[in-house]
Amino acid sequence: MTIIKIRTLSVLSIFLFLAMAMGSACSQHKPVGTDSAAPASTEAGYQIKVLYKGQPAEPLTLARLQSLPQVALASGDKSESGPTLLAALELDGIKTFNSVIVTGMVRGRIAAAELTLQRQEVTSDVLLDFSNRGTCKLAGTSIPQDRWVIDVSEIRVE
Repeated sequence: MTIIKIRTLSVLSIFLFLAMAMGSACSQHKPVGTDSAAPASTEAGYQIKVLYKGQPAEPLTLARLQSLPQVALASGDKSESGPTLLAALELDGIKTFNSVIVTGMVRGRIAAAELTLQRQEVTSDVLLDFSNRGTCKLAGTSIPQDRWVIDVSEIRVE
């Protein structure tokens, strides 16, 4: 009887140890491919990294974006509001470009997202909409909702 109890306790101890080790390893795991799409943050808070022709421009912080004129667009039963993407780019002196690649997350935050817009697609109805979580979403009436990029982390301008 004592040998069975000792073996049972030994097996339970080993199981507990393995469960704790696995839990620790899982809590440190980062999904592959999501680091670059995670919203950038600093001590001052959320910001969007901007690259113009491969060179870093000044990041778009919420304060900088909130200083711009705000546009409201009706999208289905909701209203999206924030500065236009064109106005945000002009903050960094970017007025001429061929394309814009916006990186962030897909709706539901289950995967990274990247949306490329040609210059003619970047119109006055393409916004950096302010989310309730303190991040921005690229939205617009000319962009299907399933292509919107939430938690925008980077804008590459070519």
